Amino acid sequence: MLFLALISAFSFLSKEKPVAIVANKKVFEKDIPDNLTLDQHLQNLVFFELAKEKGYIDSVKTRTDKNFDQEIIKRTVQTYIKAASQPSTYECAIYYKNSKKKINIQLIQTENLTRTLKAYLEVLNGKDFGTISEKYSSNPQIKKSKGLLSRPIQWSSSLPPAFKRIFNMERGEVSIPLRYRTTWNIIKIIDIKKQYGENALDKSRMLEDIAKPEFKMVVSKDKSSLYVNRVKTFLPWLANIKADPKNISFLCKKITASNEKSASAGLVFKDENLNIVLARSTMGEYKIVDFLEDAALAGGIFAFTNEETAIRFINDQILNGLLTSICKRIGTHRGPFLATTYEKTIRNSTLDFFKRKEILPIIKENDNDLKDFYKNNKDKYKIAERRKVSLIEVKEEKEAHETTKRLIKGEKFQTLAQEVSIGKGKKRGGDIGYIEKKQQGSIGQAAFELQKGENSKPFKTQNGWAIIKVTDIKKGYLPDYSDVKPSVRMDYKTNKVEEFGDKIFEQNKEKYKLKILS
Repeated sequence: MLFLALISAFSFLSKEKPVAIVANKKVFEKDIPDNLTLDQHLQNLVFFELAKEKGYIDSVKTRTDKNFDQEIIKRTVQTYIKAASQPSTYECAIYYKNSKKKINIQLIQTENLTRTLKAYLEVLNGKDFGTISEKYSSNPQIKKSKGLLSRPIQWSSSLPPAFKRIFNMERGEVSIPLRYRTTWNIIKIIDIKKQYGENALDKSRMLEDIAKPEFKMVVSKDKSSLYVNRVKTFLPWLANIKADPKNISFLCKKITASNEKSASAGLVFKDENLNIVLARSTMGEYKIVDFLEDAALAGGIFAFTNEETAIRFINDQILNGLLTSICKRIGTHRGPFLATTYEKTIRNSTLDFFKRKEILPIIKENDNDLKDFYKNNKDKYKIAERRKVSLIEVKEEKEAHETTKRLIKGEKFQTLAQEVSIGKGKKRGGDIGYIEKKQQGSIGQAAFELQKGENSKPFKTQNGWAIIKVTDIKKGYLPDYSDVKPSVRMDYKTNKVEEFGDKIFEQNKEKYKLKILS
């Protein structure tokens, strides 16, 4: 046993041995990406050291951090909202009871709190609810019907929180004024109809129903949307954003002028303009320089000629910053998955930036170079032969042979496919479109042994047995250079990036003390 334990320990330690050293840092086999060889990985590590030395990592970090903030928010919400949304038996029972109710209501709806309070006082003084709705409601349909809704309210996860409150009310009860988006609502319960009637709820049936996973999932989703709505309501209050209309107007006018002159964003704003404050919040001051950075990451500043759009964008950026700050305080970004992903993203983005700055500029191309590359790599651009195939697929070999006999007797392939096939294209008479020889496994192989219009013999497939018919053949060909020139240019550059990359690697591997250990 001791001998086996020693062997096990030795094998474990051997797996942890470094395979190389770059810039005095050990490289382990587990760190090599699956899509790279050891040599390719080591080359990337040398490039990364070069990129850091030239300061390129700082150029990509701002954009990466912004993009990664969204991932931090997403992970935090998924983790914490999901945990908080696990329903208890009590919550499932409440949801179950509410879902069995249909509630008829009468409504007073205004867009002004003062009018709502006047209406509410008249209701409290005993005046007719319908008359008050007709007098104060701003919605023409509600005014006309004296507040009576044509359909009952039923419980659902998408029901606004203001209207969910009515499920705790009794017949004849009137709510306090409730806010929903831009409206204020006073609700009176006219009638409550229960799916289980006026008799007592069958508790044993309820407990059986609420124990089902699909029911708990519905309740969890409902509870999750409630938490998300709370966050959306809470964040603006916490952020306390105060936009500066004068400065935002100045910003939008500058962007508009830039559009008209087709000037670049950098020429529009002078240095003294960059520190103009657009908004203040608990996150601090949000300046034009912040706006330009965020807008550039979002695709450019030229969409923000409208002040309303600019204010909405600024609010979103501040709220995202606040939410990210809260998530980081919780520590989501320090989790092993996010931390590793962040490091990989920074490294890969820096490597891409390095290649764009150090390698692509030294690649010079002309039409003759591209034509030579095309001639030397013709197989890369050949369009393979394709065959249009119709398929009849059945479970058993016996059924396949019986279907073949029916085809020999003259029955149509298309009709039989619609009748007996279990395979793709059944509704289209077996038509599965054009395929290449390497596609569809045994079906592709069989198709390229047939002439146009010929049926195959029954053959085995992954799903059973098949008979196919080739209805058309498109021969393979080599496209003209002019037709594939964009692809040739891209492949040529990729090839040259590798060629020049190898040279840069050879010139710098000693500088960073590259040593392969195994």
